Amino acid sequence: MGLVLLTGSTGFLGAHIAARLIKETDHDIATLVRAENKEAAIRRLSREWWDWPELIKALDNRVKVFTGNVSEIQLGVDDTDYEFWYTTSRI
Repeated sequence: MGLVLLTGSTGFLGAHIAARLIKETDHDIATLVRAENKEAAIRRLSREWWDWPELIKALDNRVKVFTGNVSEIQLGVDDTDYEFWYTTSRI
């Protein structure tokens, strides 16, 4: 089991990649979503993933949602979340 950082998860391709990861692997997914806070990010992701019930279900356990932006330094995430990615990906 590992952790996959998925950007673009609210888009068409990102949703399909997430669905395949959930269906075909045991990896957890760290998604980076542009939003004001974590609750807004989860709402946005839930709206975009509405057609994939397996992804909505995975939000409870296998999908970790982070707010950020790929155009910012350190992806726009705080030090704690960035450290989580770094240490988890090195297992």
